[in-house]
Amino acid sequence: MTRVLGQDWEHSLRRLLKLVLAVSLALVVLELGFHLIAAPTLRLARVYVSGDDRGLSNQALLSLMGLTSREYYFSISDSEVEKRLDQVPWIQSARVFKVFPDTLHVEIQPRVPLALIMTTLEGRQLLLSVDAQGVVFDVNSQDAGRNLPILSGISFQTLQPGMKLPDTLNSLFQSLSSLHQQSPGLFAQISEIRVRRTNGGGFETILYPVQGTVRVILPEAWNDNLLQQAFVLLDVIQKQGWDSKTKEIDFRTTPVVVKSRES
Repeated sequence: MTRVLGQDWEHSLRRLLKLVLAVSLALVVLELGFHLIAAPTLRLARVYVSGDDRGLSNQALLSLMGLTSREYYFSISDSEVEKRLDQVPWIQSARVFKVFPDTLHVEIQPRVPLALIMTTLEGRQLLLSVDAQGVVFDVNSQDAGRNLPILSGISFQTLQPGMKLPDTLNSLFQSLSSLHQQSPGLFAQISEIRVRRTNGGGFETILYPVQGTVRVILPEAWNDNLLQQAFVLLDVIQKQGWDSKTKEIDFRTTPVVVKSRES
């Protein structure tokens, strides 16, 4: 009796193994058939973009990603699309991932403009943006309403989107970024920031306010508190009617020096 049961168990096990093998083989054949027949015909049907796409058309976005409207799903490389988007000057970072069977998701983190730069490119004047990292990129149409200051005093033979300004200006951009975040009201009162090199290889900042004609000279390193003092002094000069006689306020020394237009 025990022997018969043992034979039945072995027979059932063999049948089970054959069934498992048959199912596995069928799955392999189906998967192989899918990759050989179905997969090559799956086209990209949907592209979802989150973040700031600058209002670009679908065709323009596909062009930025190096894609066409008739791409095959399995021919698209997430990492390659990300690398291509990271090379676009106004994009700070991008994340791309596919969702089977026909969808591509794109998350765009744009650069935030901190100031504007006027330059000449190919014989025509061009307005560019610069962010807190000193990266130059093309101006978005929405930037016109941001009340951004003009950054001047920087001259290059070719200044174009994608370039990074010298590291010596990092402290300036850090100060501006802090001011923009912590004191947006003060930031909005700046019309122009002129960078002037010093004999020691550093630089100093000349600030022109939106209101008034008195300029402010700042040291290479400055903070929100120093600028607050500058605008308080500018307000006093304006209220006293001294702005027509005052040329500049120099914060590079202690005490602060107020220079008249006659000096």
